[in-house]
Amino acid sequence: MNTPMEQHTNPATETASAATSEKLPADRQWWLRPAESDKTWCVNSATLLAYAREGRVFPEDRVSADQQHWFAPAGLAFLEMDTVIVRPDGGIAGPFHREAAEMLRASGKVPPGSILRSGRQMLAAAEAEATTPATPSTTIDAIRAAFDEQLEEVRTRAKDDLSSKDRELEAKSGEIDSLRAAVESARRDAAEARGALSRFRAEAEERAAEAARAAEAALQAEKARTAEAAR
Repeated sequence: MNTPMEQHTNPATETASAATSEKLPADRQWWLRPAESDKTWCVNSATLLAYAREGRVFPEDRVSADQQHWFAPAGLAFLEMDTVIVRPDGGIAGPFHREAAEMLRASGKVPPGSILRSGRQMLAAAEAEATTPATPSTTIDAIRAAFDEQLEEVRTRAKDDLSSKDRELEAKSGEIDSLRAAVESARRDAAEARGALSRFRAEAEERAAEAARAAEAALQAEKARTAEAAR
């Protein structure tokens, strides 16, 4: 993990709302944690804003000023991530920086006919319409439902990723247990082999000693016969 060039002056208990409400100088340090990566980058405000404009900061990513309190990048006002992409089917993606949203639409990565809208303006307009008796409140309900659906999708994805990581960790633990069992079995086999070798050596030495004694006895007997014959 990267570390900032110098520590910021905010205390460790700084809340996300306090961190997101101020316009910050370019030399302020931030940590960026992409939603689909285990890595964390340390960047200053100017670089973070450039990333947002280039479409390299996504709504599901998280930022922090102290690596303890993490929040959505759209909460940082200076990133200007207030543009949503409204698809023809009524679905909403974002929010993004306006330039990033325009690049996404121009690249063809969103359905044809999608339009760009300011998220805050959409909510304000929907709330204004909802307060008018003659106007149905379905618009604001639809927008809120779309945001709730997107939030639920992000939560589901995070839960699935966590479950996948847990399964991978469980599989790795099983492999480690199997390797440990194999090592332990190999150790037992080696111990048994050493014991068998020791027994074989002892038996070979005993047989060699018996053969030597038998040869000595035969030699002595032959000498005795020779001496007897000479008399």
